[in-house]
Amino acid sequence: ILGQDSFRTRNREEEKEEEEEEFDCSVPEVVNKYQFAGKVANAAIAKVQAECVVGKDVAELCLLGDSIINQELANVYKGKKIEKGIAFPTCVSLNNCCGHFSPLKEDSIQLKEGDVAKIDLGVQVDGYVALVATTVVIGTGDIT
Repeated sequence: ILGQDSFRTRNREEEKEEEEEEFDCSVPEVVNKYQFAGKVANAAIAKVQAECVVGKDVAELCLLGDSIINQELANVYKGKKIEKGIAFPTCVSLNNCCGHFSPLKEDSIQLKEGDVAKIDLGVQVDGYVALVATTVVIGTGDIT
């Protein structure tokens, strides 16, 4: 009987090892999810960056980035139980604000000539995250 118990324990351990799959970049499906999340993140940040002009409302820019992410992800992995969405909300931080500024509409400010805007956002597909960021100077004046 003692031998049977150790045999059962060994079998359970082997079963657990077989059930635990590796989900790293050696698995093509994982790489595809990372790449798609990156593609969506790059598209969203490019559109937000293009809208960074004098007079534009920061809260509107943040909402734009988040809505682009949600629109792009709404059309993929339909019918599958895969979580997808915003991993990090769109933030547009100005000048001496180092990061993570995503204001409510009533707390928003407008972009001004010469503002330094730091844009960052993140997308996740099935828990695989792509974060992107960029910095732009608002307006066409010389940078001093």
